[in-house]
Amino acid sequence: MPNSILKRWLIACLLPLGMIMWFTLNPAGTPIDHLINGIIMACAATFLLKYILFAAIMAHLRGEKNQRNQTLWQFVPVFGFVAYIVWYCLQ
Repeated sequence: MPNSILKRWLIACLLPLGMIMWFTLNPAGTPIDHLINGIIMACAATFLLKYILFAAIMAHLRGEKNQRNQTLWQFVPVFGFVAYIVWYCLQ
């Protein structure tokens, strides 16, 4: 079980960080590119939200309260990523 939690933490933290770095180092040239980058990041955030939510639901159904609580903390970097997406799209 600890390996799955570690794997989810790495995915929840490194995927948004990698996307933020990629789109920061390769800025959009046109407003259309800027919109497309925002859509790509929104799709990644949706994937992460569903990925973590399903893991939390499965831990709850199995009755693993400790693992469920650890999984719910993984929403923090994802919500930070969503806040960045909002800021990015409002630029």
